Amino acid sequence: MDKEIILYNFNVNLETIARIKNGHKIYIDSNQMIQLDEPYMFQGLWRYCYSISRKDALYVLTKLFNDIEIYINALYLNVNLINKDIRISRSTSKDAILFISNIQKLNTNIQNANQGIKYLQETYKEDKETENKLQRIIDKGNSLITSFQTMIQ
Repeated sequence: MDKEIILYNFNVNLETIARIKNGHKIYIDSNQMIQLDEPYMFQGLWRYCYSISRKDALYVLTKLFNDIEIYINALYLNVNLINKDIRISRSTSKDAILFISNIQKLNTNIQNANQGIKYLQETYKEDKETENKLQRIIDKGNSLITSFQTMIQ
């Protein structure tokens, strides 16, 4: 898959997560993109019929953040191999400039997505295990932001 498409999908999914409000849930559509499931009368029945559970949401979020980490680390290594040292050549290297731009956008989207995940925590506040797992995902997002900032300094 093309690098731009992968980054685009990461950003679209993060932007979707950022739009989560209290009571919303999420699911994956047939294109493997995160979709919001706004509260409505038969939401539970619909989720039951299609076997969509909160464990699925946790899996999707965990996988997204792990995939972002792996992909960005691979890009960083690639840019470093091409440029020998991103810190020295970033002002002139097209690859390094693009990499920095992508990191900055992802960082912003991760920060915004963390707020959406906090709303999911509120939605699942009666389930302490899910709430704790969502907190670990938020912590992972914060760790990614710190790590990515270090890469581009």
